[in-house]
Amino acid sequence: MTAEEGSDFSDERTAIMLRRLPPKLATEKLLQVLDAIGGGYDFVYMPHGRQKNRNVALAFVNFVDATRARSALQYFASGSHYPLLGHALRVSQADIQGLGPNLAFFVARCLGWLCHVFAAFPYLTRFFGMLMPI
Repeated sequence: MTAEEGSDFSDERTAIMLRRLPPKLATEKLLQVLDAIGGGYDFVYMPHGRQKNRNVALAFVNFVDATRARSALQYFASGSHYPLLGHALRVSQADIQGLGPNLAFFVARCLGWLCHVFAAFPYLTRFFGMLMPI
């Protein structure tokens, strides 16, 4: 990520997406890094693969305010996270913003078997706001 991309971070945005994480990175290690740079997050989701007990090289972090999100984005974009998180790490704004929409996405993702319910009851998708079909 370039300095210009970091400056495009919207004033209201509070969530970032980390890509190309080391597959063996434990959630606890990521939380330690986030705490070391000031914490201030209220949601962290690092999906794991079903076949192996490893992350899928992604993490989504929502911060309590846009200032903390911008600081984290700049920290990760600067390469200061190396070597713990690797040199291939990429950071960007997340598509889903805010604690509520992130929690809704997480719940829907974890309960993926409910997808057929959304098709049968389209009004439910309004409850999940920005939720995209899985």
